[in-house]
Amino acid sequence: LDEQLFEDVASKARPKFRESDAARVPAVANFAAYTKNYNIKPKHVLLFGHDLELDFITWETEADYRYIRQKDANDLHRLSPEIVNGTPDFSVLGQTLEHLY
Repeated sequence: LDEQLFEDVASKARPKFRESDAARVPAVANFAAYTKNYNIKPKHVLLFGHDLELDFITWETEADYRYIRQKDANDLHRLSPEIVNGTPDFSVLGQTLEHLY
């Protein structure tokens, strides 16, 4: 793993992560290296939140499906094709899935 890439991930993570999330830094650095190595550039991304991984890829269009508690909107338990807005070819659910039960 590239040391500069790891440092870049760590510097972007500091303001976003709680102390308990520090273990995610190596995972995100690995994600960044993987997407760079395999030249992964999605066209249509389905967003469920803003996971740090998203800072290390670019995309053309997106469908925003972030949960809005005040409106009880975009609940992952009721995901529907109409809301997804097309056929996404990429999504990141790193922190999001641990809250789905």
